[in-house]
Amino acid sequence: MNSFIQDVEQILKAQGERGLIYLENYYGLMLEIHREDNLNDAYSDAYGSEAGGTTSKYKDFKGILVGDDFIQKSDHFTGNFQEGFLYTKDVEVKATDVIKIKNADGRVRKFKVDAEESIGFTTKIFKMWKLTNLGD
Repeated sequence: MNSFIQDVEQILKAQGERGLIYLENYYGLMLEIHREDNLNDAYSDAYGSEAGGTTSKYKDFKGILVGDDFIQKSDHFTGNFQEGFLYTKDVEVKATDVIKIKNADGRVRKFKVDAEESIGFTTKIFKMWKLTNLGD
């Protein structure tokens, strides 16, 4: 029985990865990930008013933001996304990372990664990261 569950999860994982590639091509946004490993002053650059500053930048990547109040047009973010989830296959996200995005109107929004959540029993079929808004 355990082998059957693992086989089904592997099939779902492969389908999920293909689906995520499609969704990133259609709904994906260019984001920046900022990591405290790259910082001289971890608190001020990662969580203070200068969160997502130049010294903490780790990588540009493509991801999907999913929240209650979210409208995505072309490759820009609009709306009032406050909390939600990030899906990506481009980069391994860690809790405490800061995700930075530029709105269509030019405003910069920053989100702290609170935790990783996953679906699956014996293997992680889908991984998503819970985001909390750090402000504009």
